[in-house]
Amino acid sequence: MNDINLTNQSNQELIEFITEINEKLDEEAMVNANRAFNLGCMISILPAGLIILIAFFVSKGSWIPVTLTAVLMFIALLLIANMLAYTARNRTLDRVFREDIEPKIEQKLNETDISKENFTLIADELLPEESNLRKYICINTKLTTEFNDDILKSN
Repeated sequence: MNDINLTNQSNQELIEFITEINEKLDEEAMVNANRAFNLGCMISILPAGLIILIAFFVSKGSWIPVTLTAVLMFIALLLIANMLAYTARNRTLDRVFREDIEPKIEQKLNETDISKENFTLIADELLPEESNLRKYICINTKLTTEFNDDILKSN
């Protein structure tokens, strides 16, 4: 591909494109993480309530063991919900990048006639270091480079 200096308008369009896909990736991950957290809380409430009720009857109505059990169940509920949210977020990031963002990037690269390396450099400069899109682009570029190096070495 030709690596030419982009016009100001093309550069602005590329910046807007990178910002837009980064926001889409973050938004979809956040929505699914929130959904998973809420689902984890809802699913965990019934077993936690049953365990607290059992603790009440086993302790013959003493509030100290019941309170301690309730606090432990609340902590366990939050741990389970957070684990589900974290897993959902990571899987959503992978899925959205692979199925939606990556094809859009390839299409944009073909339209603007820019190399993937230049696109990665522009994204690295534009996006914050903790940006999910930046991480995925860098990982994807590294994997592609390593794969190509392995093929060249084997030939």
